[in-house]
Amino acid sequence: MRTARGTSRMAASESVPVVGGVADIFRTLCAVVRTRTGAGGNPVHDICGTAFAMAPGLFMTAAHVLDGDPSEFSLGSRFGSGPYQFRIWPVLDWELCKGSDVALMLCELPDATCLSWYPKEVDMLRTGHAFGYPFALDLHNLRLRARAFKGHVVCADDAGPAELTALPRIYELSFQSPRGLSGAPLLLPTAEGLLVGGVVVANRSTSLQLLAEQESMTEHAEAGTTRTIVERHEVMHLGMAVQSQSILSLSSKMLAGSIGSIFAGTGDRRT
Repeated sequence: MRTARGTSRMAASESVPVVGGVADIFRTLCAVVRTRTGAGGNPVHDICGTAFAMAPGLFMTAAHVLDGDPSEFSLGSRFGSGPYQFRIWPVLDWELCKGSDVALMLCELPDATCLSWYPKEVDMLRTGHAFGYPFALDLHNLRLRARAFKGHVVCADDAGPAELTALPRIYELSFQSPRGLSGAPLLLPTAEGLLVGGVVVANRSTSLQLLAEQESMTEHAEAGTTRTIVERHEVMHLGMAVQSQSILSLSSKMLAGSIGSIFAGTGDRRT
């Protein structure tokens, strides 16, 4: 169940302070913003996901976040100093890898810090962090909040065909992905700092049947039997991230090679 299509809105004329988060993370992460025409013909911005810098001018998010015309989308980041303000830059082009639910975007958002990647699969219980913009906009108090999540890898698995048609390797995460977090990098703490181990894209649910009750009723006038079955299930909800190894191996027309090829000749940012 993908959950990052945003509903948080702010008018373009509003100056919204950004609160929460660590200063350095705002140099890497940004909000995916969709602009539409609101009442009176005024533009209204929706915070619909999270993106992060891959290389200068190149960003990544979840493909399902970009559900519309490219001209409607921008990347937003904070600027200034206490209280921080929010500014957007238009997305110039994009490439969607829908089968793995990731997307590349070109944007001239300046001074974005690009993190190194961890391209190998990690074990269960490995700690992971995700920073982003879930339910980011508080219209009542006019605040835009970045939020952080911390948990661990529950399971490394293949995505099912009903989840992601390209069947990439994924991680189940001990924290769920709230609306607006999709596209955030899954950051793994290492001796070299936080490295990108994947991209948060969705939630995964699994259930166990606890109880089944069956009741039969006979209606003599109809000479038939009506049967009612009541089932009770216990459901477990987990976050889901596409693993870095599956993302870096994807072929990209925009890059004229694999996504991982952008690191060639740069000291190989893949650790």
